[in-house]
Amino acid sequence: MESSSKKPTILTYLQDSSKIEDIATFLSLLEVEGKGTALILDKTIFYPQGGGQPADQGLINGDNAELIVSDVRMIEGIVHHFGNFSRGNFAQHDTVNLKIDIERRNLHTRLHSAGHLIDDATKMIGLTLTPTKGYHFPQGPYVEYEGEVALDQKEELRLRLEAKVNELASNKSDTKITFTDNKIRVVAFTEGMGCPCGGTHVSNTGDIGKISIKKISSKNGQVRISYFLS
Repeated sequence: MESSSKKPTILTYLQDSSKIEDIATFLSLLEVEGKGTALILDKTIFYPQGGGQPADQGLINGDNAELIVSDVRMIEGIVHHFGNFSRGNFAQHDTVNLKIDIERRNLHTRLHSAGHLIDDATKMIGLTLTPTKGYHFPQGPYVEYEGEVALDQKEELRLRLEAKVNELASNKSDTKITFTDNKIRVVAFTEGMGCPCGGTHVSNTGDIGKISIKKISSKNGQVRISYFLS
């Protein structure tokens, strides 16, 4: 599969996760085996699925056409917008309007930020766990770690963790996004606890809402903390 543009897509959402409308330049359409037709732009506010966070959905339209975006993926540095045309087709270099499904974006953003805040809270209550995986989909979100939690401590730790993570959320701290010299994006909700992340996040921890720790499970050196928002 070849793209008419070898330049990586400019990821506007890395600078501003709250931006839900923008304009971009249409570059090409690509057929991707097993996925269908993908629309390629010079830049995008659409988040491609990855890092445990689902893809955005929404609309891309212009004078000549409209695409209903149902999935977004990153392939070799280029963001591919998949969907169905409700009318027309784009011509190369057309200026197009981008609009994200805001309710979907907000939910995924809150879930993702909650996962990061749980990670901060685990450290603050003294758990020595190494993060390995995050799953921030609405269907059963969780964060996973290398480590152990004793069976008789799980309920006590669940309650302490839930109290601490909601304390952090209620502090209404502004999210700090910085870039290292080698352009790695670092996201921090708690002073001194930033971590590399390419996902979308709330601008303030107060936007997450109430976080409920559903369960802490431990097996074969892996700890899973399941949570939900209410």
